[in-house]
Amino acid sequence: MSLIALIIALLLERTRHSQSRWVFHELCEHWYHWLPCRHNWSWLLFGFALPTIILVAVQWFIQGWLFGLLSLIWWIVLPLLVLGCPQLQRAFRDYLRQGCMAPQLASQHFNETLARFFPGCLNHPIDSQSQTGLFMCWINFRYYFAIVFWFAIGGPALAVGYGLLRALEQWSIDHPEQGCTHSVVSRFMFVIDWVPSRLCALSYVLTYSSAAGFKIWLASLSSSKRNHGYWLAQIARECIRAQTQTKTNTEHAMAMMQLLKSSMLVTLAVVALFTIYGWLI
Repeated sequence: MSLIALIIALLLERTRHSQSRWVFHELCEHWYHWLPCRHNWSWLLFGFALPTIILVAVQWFIQGWLFGLLSLIWWIVLPLLVLGCPQLQRAFRDYLRQGCMAPQLASQHFNETLARFFPGCLNHPIDSQSQTGLFMCWINFRYYFAIVFWFAIGGPALAVGYGLLRALEQWSIDHPEQGCTHSVVSRFMFVIDWVPSRLCALSYVLTYSSAAGFKIWLASLSSSKRNHGYWLAQIARECIRAQTQTKTNTEHAMAMMQLLKSSMLVTLAVVALFTIYGWLI
């Protein structure tokens, strides 16, 4: 059932308009405003751990209700809440639209917009093209691959749990006065993202069969000094370099997008294979 529900959720996510409201983000905002937390451990407990445990309990409790129809709806609706991000999708579409007329200005505006969402990604100086690729890889990982990974591991409850932790990290950036320290949440996210980020990078390598990308991937396994976005971007850039020759920032972004879409198909094929062999529900 997980494969069918996941495919339906992804298809429904693609039909969502970029101007639509991000319901999950608004729900998290209301939830965090309501919480009377003042310490990092209480934010992690009530903002992430406790809601995830409740969702896991509900997921187990509704199994078999209405001949499984209620579970199917649960498995479709919950991942749909945390897949994608209309604000970032709108920023990327604007970047492509403006890139035809003023590529350098469009790239700069796109990077500045995303730097406010992911300040921890830019902990080392890189050029504009690499910065755009890093942000694209990180968006694809945070809002698609990681959701698919945790959905395959523990169903929609864990997928929403990851979305809650992701929203809590953004909350710590926007509201530092609330007692939720961004560095603490980021370190926790670094641990949570380690395995899925390496698997995401491996999907890039498998998609384009890049030997150079595989060498970088092996190097990433023993490194903890760079953030995950850096390794994703480096491996993706090496895979693209072996396949296409890009000159402008816009061409590089389109080639990167093609890689990200193809790697998601590879990921779904792996999930389908695991489902056939009975390793997933």
